[in-house]
Amino acid sequence: MPGNGLSFLVESVTRGEAFDGYIETQVAPMLNKGDVAIIDNLNVDNGRRAAAVLAARGAWFLFLPTYLLDLNPMGMAFAKLKAHLHKDAARAIYAF
Repeated sequence: MPGNGLSFLVESVTRGEAFDGYIETQVAPMLNKGDVAIIDNLNVDNGRRAAAVLAARGAWFLFLPTYLLDLNPMGMAFAKLKAHLHKDAARAIYAF
């Protein structure tokens, strides 16, 4: 599962049940024994059910250090977007 291929949108506050369901139905089926799911330290990410689902497949979580945007996938994605906007000298979203 290279890159930022999977996304997850919740139209309200993300709770542990939503995260666990996402891991169980979207992430875990793509993982093999020895694979690592790298995630940030969002409080709901520490769900035991999600960890058990990964362990059953022989995979595990690797939590990013707190507040380290350089290693955060969302931080990297926004950095790419910002670089693109700066390159095109866009100053508003509607400038495209």
